Amino acid sequence: MWKTRKYQKMKVKSEYVYLDVCALGRPFDEQNYLRIHMETEAANLIQSKVRESIYRLLVLLVHFQEIEAIPDITKCLFHKR
Repeated sequence: MWKTRKYQKMKVKSEYVYLDVCALGRPFDEQNYLRIHMETEAANLIQSKVRESIYRLLVLLVHFQEIEAIPDITKCLFHKR
């Protein structure tokens, strides 16, 4: 427990946020459609807040299972569109 007001203001509680694999992979999708572009921007914004420690990313076992189910992840990431 903080004893002074100065330190009470500094105490920050990060909220957890969950992004599924689809949201995490959205920046690698074709960006020609407005909906996909807006989803990409939202995912990037949330991830930037995670890097700033405003949010904490909740990672579950299902993330790893879904990524492992992608047939050739390197082909998906480096495919020229």
